[in-house]
Amino acid sequence: ISIHQNCFPDRRPSGCQVLYAETGGSEDFAKLAHELLCQSLCPDNRRVAAPVPDNIYLMRNANCTAILVECGFLSNAREARLLTEESY
Repeated sequence: ISIHQNCFPDRRPSGCQVLYAETGGSEDFAKLAHELLCQSLCPDNRRVAAPVPDNIYLMRNANCTAILVECGFLSNAREARLLTEESY
């Protein structure tokens, strides 16, 4: 599990997302993690679990079940504030 925060030039994008490697079990694990993350933190999130892009070295070279969790957007003022709160 690799945990990250997202960032984008446009300040409007928001939400969490889980990306998965193409190794066995990763897609199912990502879908479950994404569902639980959305239930807890961002129930209005429309993003879905998706394969990780090829340019992510860590995930491209995984030889085990692997997911990358994007917890929110630092470029979105509301989410950046939430990400600093211990309760979030």
